[in-house]
Amino acid sequence: MAVFGCIQPGLPPCYQFQQVEPGKWMLPLGVLTTDQLVVFMTGAQAIPEGQGVALYLSKANDQSFEYLGCLRNDYPTGIFRIPVVFMELAVGAPLVLGLSLEPLDSLKNIDPEASKRQLEHKAVTYVQLAKKLVADLSEYLGSYTKRDPGLGIDVIYAPTNSLVKWGEKVATRLQRDPDWWSR
Repeated sequence: MAVFGCIQPGLPPCYQFQQVEPGKWMLPLGVLTTDQLVVFMTGAQAIPEGQGVALYLSKANDQSFEYLGCLRNDYPTGIFRIPVVFMELAVGAPLVLGLSLEPLDSLKNIDPEASKRQLEHKAVTYVQLAKKLVADLSEYLGSYTKRDPGLGIDVIYAPTNSLVKWGEKVATRLQRDPDWWSR
């Protein structure tokens, strides 16, 4: 029975972790299409008291793993952000998820890197949001474009309340689908 599972959004759950040595497992992920993973303990087996399961990510052809976070008996499921460097490298590069049973005290010492990656992810997320909003606003205002014969170019002639209407449209869209901007 599987001890761990992994979900890549949009794909079925995967339970094929290979134990490579006592207390260490690997799962080939292939090429990622998303910036996050869900990793969980199935409940088939508890981990020893005072231990946690560290999650690491690496390119498939590289033995250099980067820490993502950890699971514990009291925190058996987590959503883990993929570091930006892997998203940039992941174009055509298969990745591997590594799990390692480690003392909780040692995991506390490596967690500061996880918060750094969360800040990086937040910055990338804000940039993605800004790009999506600018593109959507441009498309919206483009509907008010008219050809100015005197200038010989297209000019936007928008009602003064058009930005308010666009803001309401975006707010409604986000209420219906909070992830709209990330597609």
